[in-house]
Amino acid sequence: MSRSAERKDDFAVPHLLSFVTNREGNMVSIHMNLDGLTCLLEKLTSLKTLVENGQCEDAHLFTSDSIGSELSSTKLKSVPAEHNVVQHVKLYGWTDEWAFAHGLIQKD
Repeated sequence: MSRSAERKDDFAVPHLLSFVTNREGNMVSIHMNLDGLTCLLEKLTSLKTLVENGQCEDAHLFTSDSIGSELSSTKLKSVPAEHNVVQHVKLYGWTDEWAFAHGLIQKD
C-alpha cells in the first residue's frame, strides 16, 4: 500500500477539522467537531511524548484534496473573512534547547 493510501485510511471516520485563514493569512480559524478534535489531540499528544523524550519531530495534517484525510476542506460560508482553506498543516515539536539554538525562544 502506498504512503498516500495509508494516510487516507488513518482517519477514515468522517470528521470536521479545517484550518482557514483570512485573505491576508494573518488569522487562522480552526473548525472541529468531536472527532476532529480527537484527531488533532492525538497528533499533538504524540508530538508531546516525543519532545518529553528529548526528540524533535514533526507531524503533518493534509486534506483529502492532497494526500491525506486528517483535514476537512470546508469553511463557513457565512463568514466572508474566512477565505483560504489550508490544505497542509505541519506541526513541529521542538525541545527548548533546539528552539533556543535556532532563535525561536529566548532564555531567561
